[in-house]
Amino acid sequence: MSHARDPASFTHRFSPVPWRASPNSFRPTGLSSLQSLTVVSSDGGVRETTTEGPFPESPLPSAGQFAASFRKRIREVMGTDGSSVRQRVQALLQAGVDRFGVEVGFLAQIDLAESTHQTVAAVGAHPKLQRGAEADLPDTYCRELITQSEALSIENAEEQGWTTDPAYQTYDLSCYLGTKIIVEGRVYGTVCFGSREPRSAPLGPGDEAALELLAQSIGRVLEQDQREQKTDAIRGKYELLLEAAPDPVILADIDTGRLIEVNQKAAEFIGAGEEKIAGRHQTDLHPDGEAGRYRRLFQACCRPGAAETVRRFEDGSSIYVQTDDGENVPVEISAATVEVGGRQIAVGIFRDITEQEKRRRTIESSLRAIEEAADGIAVLEDGRYVYVDETHADMYGFENAEVLLGASWRRLYADDEVARLEEEVFPTLEEEGHWQGEVTGSRPDGTTFPAALSLTVVSEGRLVCTVRDMTDRRQKERALRHRSSAMEAASDGIAILGEAGTYRYVNRAHASIYGYDAPEALVGRSWTACYEEAEQQRLEAEAMAALEETGDWRGEAQGVRKDGSSFPQELTLTVLEDGSIVCVVRDITARKEDERELRSTKQYYEQILEKAVKDLAVFKPDGRYEFVNKQSIADPELREWIIGHTNLEYCRKRDVDPELGRRRDRAIRTAAEEQRTTQFEERMETSDGVRHFLRTHKPITDVEGEVTHVAAFGIDITERKKREQALHERQDKIEALYRATRRVLTAEGPDAVSDRIHELLGSIFDYPLRNTGFVDGSTIHPARTTIAGPSVPAPEPQPKSGDSLSARALQTGDTVIIEDVGELDNDIEYGRLRSAAAVPIGARGVVVVGKTEGGGFDPFNLRLLEILSSYAALVLGRLDREGALREAKEEAETARAEAEAASRAKSAMLANMSHEIRTPLTSIIGFADAIAEETQDAEGAALRFANLIGKSGRRLLNTLDGVLNLSKLEAGQMQLESTAVDVATQAETIAEELRPKAEGKGLRLRVDAREPPVWAEADEGGVQIVLQNLVSNAIKYTDAGEVRIRVAREGEAAVLDVEDTGIGMDPGVVETLFDPFRQESEGLAREYEGTGLGLTVTKKAVDQMGGSIDVDTEKGEGSHFTVRFPGPT
Repeated sequence: MSHARDPASFTHRFSPVPWRASPNSFRPTGLSSLQSLTVVSSDGGVRETTTEGPFPESPLPSAGQFAASFRKRIREVMGTDGSSVRQRVQALLQAGVDRFGVEVGFLAQIDLAESTHQTVAAVGAHPKLQRGAEADLPDTYCRELITQSEALSIENAEEQGWTTDPAYQTYDLSCYLGTKIIVEGRVYGTVCFGSREPRSAPLGPGDEAALELLAQSIGRVLEQDQREQKTDAIRGKYELLLEAAPDPVILADIDTGRLIEVNQKAAEFIGAGEEKIAGRHQTDLHPDGEAGRYRRLFQACCRPGAAETVRRFEDGSSIYVQTDDGENVPVEISAATVEVGGRQIAVGIFRDITEQEKRRRTIESSLRAIEEAADGIAVLEDGRYVYVDETHADMYGFENAEVLLGASWRRLYADDEVARLEEEVFPTLEEEGHWQGEVTGSRPDGTTFPAALSLTVVSEGRLVCTVRDMTDRRQKERALRHRSSAMEAASDGIAILGEAGTYRYVNRAHASIYGYDAPEALVGRSWTACYEEAEQQRLEAEAMAALEETGDWRGEAQGVRKDGSSFPQELTLTVLEDGSIVCVVRDITARKEDERELRSTKQYYEQILEKAVKDLAVFKPDGRYEFVNKQSIADPELREWIIGHTNLEYCRKRDVDPELGRRRDRAIRTAAEEQRTTQFEERMETSDGVRHFLRTHKPITDVEGEVTHVAAFGIDITERKKREQALHERQDKIEALYRATRRVLTAEGPDAVSDRIHELLGSIFDYPLRNTGFVDGSTIHPARTTIAGPSVPAPEPQPKSGDSLSARALQTGDTVIIEDVGELDNDIEYGRLRSAAAVPIGARGVVVVGKTEGGGFDPFNLRLLEILSSYAALVLGRLDREGALREAKEEAETARAEAEAASRAKSAMLANMSHEIRTPLTSIIGFADAIAEETQDAEGAALRFANLIGKSGRRLLNTLDGVLNLSKLEAGQMQLESTAVDVATQAETIAEELRPKAEGKGLRLRVDAREPPVWAEADEGGVQIVLQNLVSNAIKYTDAGEVRIRVAREGEAAVLDVEDTGIGMDPGVVETLFDPFRQESEGLAREYEGTGLGLTVTKKAVDQMGGSIDVDTEKGEGSHFTVRFPGPT
């Protein structure tokens, strides 16, 4: 999850703008000049704490007034070495839980872009707030925190109006305290603490400071972790690059000169393990006794502006690295300085130049020998002289050769001669590698001279020039040993063949290429010793013929080494003036292997692409083809032509709609310019008909993120489109079946059922024969028939036990399919029908469809018919049952009328009886109370008997009241009128009446009406009966704790909750709880006395007022009754 990015920073403990903890209002209160925190308390009041005014309990504390033990605990957590980030965050969360006395503490990471909330650390046992838990941000309290700078405190969510908030409903946190976490100047998430029980004390100023300290501490832990992750990532990349370097690399501290780290190549070069080299001084890598000299070299390399590569000391002597076995190896050093964490580091790269030094010495030796030659010899590199002998310098009028070193060859020729050489000579050199001819040289004094010039390319960018002054036609014999000396330094093999084809000169590289230890092993031998017979014949036919005609030849050949192994070579042959042939050989084994591997790799991937992707092409960003596979374009000539062309050009060439090409080209350019994958569907006319393709164009980028190509894939989705069309058709049929089924279900007779089946058959099927028939006795009678087309006879009635198609379906109870009705052995006339299917409608009838061609039926269509027929069977059965029910209902009406009359008589009798008994009973209770008052100061049995008579009388009176109310309700004598009733006011009234009774038992009776008034469409007396019975019962069955009455509005309904902490009931008795004279404990040993009629009367009253009553109870846990009254209309 990405971190939310918010420019706001948490720079002080709380925002200067106070906040109010309510779910719908977060707005400034205008006290912007004060640092303040506004807290909504449990009694609904707002308290505001500021740095300029006193807090109700104590002044706002500063950081120095934190509890010492809490500060010490935070310091211990932050100072713990070796603890992981998770451990430290857990410890800080636990400190917060202990400090605030809450159930749970958690750290949440918030992604504002995705609006998600993820718990990354948590302490406590809350099931929904554990590490890894994810939620939508709008469903959390944290949504209020993340968009503003203030903290959030909720002491009692129920009293402060949060119970309908999604966060409360998701997490059930009545108490919540949270603030934002800022990491590196951006909002990371929140740190929060809470409980499912309300907080007993309001948020104090010490709590504010503690929350701030925790937020800052967690922020620092997370910032440190992010920095360490970034450092580890950088170190990982750096170590990977260091080990991947092809040369030895060392890292040294510039200030101390100590080696910090070396790569594996350096360890192998020095001959010691990496751990043994680290810590040495850089001078320890060089020859003994020269520490001062190499220390100064190290310091010079580290200075700003120093040369990137150093091969020698200023005096020209070589630089050496001394290996652990004492060998001094010449090296060149590439150095650079970098700063890592404020520390200056020198990065040195050593390159072994042993072979280069050998070649240098060989060249110097050869060039000294050349100095004695009569012909002028020079070596050009990139057009400038890197070697000039004295003869060459003297010939061109210079006093010494050093004057020409570094000069361009153009200095020795007039402008027109330079132009001629560039136009005529250099193209030949580039193509053939050698040129001979006459030139006119120019001296500094303005004189010119004719000269014979020979130019030979010995390596890329390097030319050997041999010049002979032709002024007096001096044809001086050049000793072959002098010419060979000039070539000894070449890495290519160079040899000179005499006219007989034998080697007169061979350089060391030439001998080595062919596997010989010394050049002498080949001198005097024929060139054929280095080639097999077949290759000899080829070279004689090709190369020798070219030499006779043009004087030079260049190509590839297959050489043979001394040990008989063969190798590929690049061979250049040039004929000299004396008839000798200069042979230049280069071993191209490695190049051939690279080319072979490249071809193999290319072939491998091309085969994969040919087989894995049917339609693949690769384009340049401008839309021109660079590659296309065979499955996309089979014609090889067209596949070759298309490279470099666009889709539009291709469409025009193939006479295809140009708009098709334009659309493809636009998609390719869009993919390249916007660096995103483009995709569209394409419809094409082909020889196989209309085909549909899905075209996808995906940009391919280089390491720098620049688009270099666009890959295009084409997938034939024709079959998928057909399946989608078939699916749509099936969906249409299913929807038609659904509509027909609903109409069938509402049919009121068999004829209507038949009509509605035919409506479906006609709307989604095109069978020539569509028929429904119903069973009447032992015969199947056609009820509805549709015939499309001539010569299709209408069905006739058939016996149920016969051999007709309909009879078979009814007999088997399954669908019967006849693919060829001619195979049926019966006397029924079928006309042009060739196949038919019958689907039974239970045992009541059959649906028959027929076709004029043979073969089976679509299983999906038959399945639809079977479903429709099953519904039709259900409807016909329902119609039968409804008929029987009507008959039974008519019989029951009479019996019900008689029973209702008896019930009213019973209720009237009970009401009269209750009234007759109440009168004398009232007198008995009154006289008992009078006796008790007269004897209250006396002791003995009289007072006890009087109290017992009064108690028993009141119990009997309560029973009679219950019987009377029940009988009135059942007899219809208690009329409950529907008016607007304030349930909250009624609850307060009943609570005041019963409060003395509750307090007499030591109970707390609470009324919670959040939004008075709470109106209901009910009878005021009925509501009072309900409240009286429920609250009285709650007080009766509760010995300790409280009874709580809550009134609230839910939607249109008024909801009354009566909850106690009493004895509760077994959930199994709830089903009979509202039956008359039923109690949870019954019998003579029951603990609580009662009539068993209170809940019955309550239920009857609630039902008559159009409401509902539910109960949630558990033995030993208390009971919770919920009554819902309809809202006012």
